[in-house]
Amino acid sequence: MKILVTGGAGFIGSHLVDRLVTEHEVVVLDNLSVGKSEWLNSKAKLIKGSVTDEKAVERAMSGCDVVFHLAAQTDIKKSSEDPKHTYLVNVVGSKNVFRIAEAKGAKVIFVSSAAVYGPKAPACEDDEPQPMSEYGRSKLEAEKLCPKGAFVARFFNVVGPRGRGVVYAFCEAIRTGSGVVISGSGKQTRDFVFHCHL
Repeated sequence: MKILVTGGAGFIGSHLVDRLVTEHEVVVLDNLSVGKSEWLNSKAKLIKGSVTDEKAVERAMSGCDVVFHLAAQTDIKKSSEDPKHTYLVNVVGSKNVFRIAEAKGAKVIFVSSAAVYGPKAPACEDDEPQPMSEYGRSKLEAEKLCPKGAFVARFFNVVGPRGRGVVYAFCEAIRTGSGVVISGSGKQTRDFVFHCHL
């Protein structure tokens, strides 16, 4: 089977590619704005480009049976600072991927986000979405564009090698002895999923 992974050089995408290449032919579409070429498994074919570029998506999708769509602008702070860019990548880019996949008969697995639920914790799959950020809103809008039969996965905070975020900041603070800083009351709750359990 031939599989396309958009954002396949990123943290989660690169681990997914590592698993897929053991049994499948894998193509990765990534503009390397966040992902790194050194994270990419040498058995996968990299097409450098953005999901906002229809021609790049067409080229990457050629002959593919399945597409895992992970490419996104995922930084919540940046999503508020530049909502137009977030919309372009997360909504328009997703629309390109979904439209081309549907035209080529490729099955779609879309990696959305728990950010669509908003502040509710814990959240259940059938809870009413109430996104609080531009990022969450863009992911929810992209979900609505998914073709019939697509599978949508709303990931919570994924941790593991090649990752970033609060867990890594804490680990680095402990490693360097600079002190762990917790914002707010310290009573906040977060869900974390280790990438190997996905």
